[in-house]
Amino acid sequence: MGKSLRRRASALRLLLVSALALGTITVASGTASAGEGYCLNTGGPAKVDTRCAVQTNFDKYFGRYNVIIFNRDSPKTRLDLHHIVDTQEWRVSTGTYTLLVFESGTFHKEGRLGWENWAFIGNWERPTDRDLIFHAR
Repeated sequence: MGKSLRRRASALRLLLVSALALGTITVASGTASAGEGYCLNTGGPAKVDTRCAVQTNFDKYFGRYNVIIFNRDSPKTRLDLHHIVDTQEWRVSTGTYTLLVFESGTFHKEGRLGWENWAFIGNWERPTDRDLIFHAR
């Protein structure tokens, strides 16, 4: 990527993040609020890039905490997370996503799996496809 293109991408990212900081903005056919604005995929219906969101927030806290994002519209999601240090939310056409930065806990996901519905990073065990145990880092 050339220097000029990098500058433009950086300026666009700053503009989008600033707009999100001021409140809710409309993105394609969805709405985004809070969160890291540059983790929104606006090519078509607005979607959250879950992998981008967890990695960005993991880096933001220097890898000291676990991070999870999930589509809240999925049924029967159960969580018991301890020492939550940050929460973010996105409302887009594919649902409402919650991102949590935390120290430890458990998480159970029902409904659809896959990157479009959840992502996580940190110090974790996965006893089943739908259950996670997070340990302090």
